Amino acid sequence: MKGKKKKKESAIRVSTENEISTLKAEISSLSKKGGSVSKSTSQEPVLLKGRVFDKEKEINCLQEEKKRANAEKSKIEHELSNLKTQLLNVQTEKKKLTQDLQKERARAESEKKRADEMSKTLKTKQAEVEVLKSEKKNNAEIRASEFGNRNWAAQRALCKREKRS
Repeated sequence: MKGKKKKKESAIRVSTENEISTLKAEISSLSKKGGSVSKSTSQEPVLLKGRVFDKEKEINCLQEEKKRANAEKSKIEHELSNLKTQLLNVQTEKKKLTQDLQKERARAESEKKRADEMSKTLKTKQAEVEVLKSEKKNNAEIRASEFGNRNWAAQRALCKREKRS
């Protein structure tokens, strides 16, 4: 849109400048003829000077408008540059956070595996403890039974000695 506006301004300026040049040439040639011109013809330079003045005024207005447009363009370009910088910063931060997240996920997965291994080890050790408790109980029962048998055998042997005596 701004490109079309600039082209239009440029075309108007060129057209106006050409017209001014033509009018100045006419004024110059009429001024040289000077005295031999009729009264209506002598008014022509004044009219032409008025037209030249109007066109120069129009050129000045267009130049001011062009300055304003350039200032606005500069401001927008500066804003765009700032936005690009902010976008780059956001993208960099996103990349860093994504990497941090991946590291944290890997660490969490590692900790989960470690916890699972420890849980398996604990269950194995608990089972071993239960087996040992059971063996201990069985051994205690066997000893009690053997002790009971020894006591019984010792009492029997005593009884036999007493009978012999």
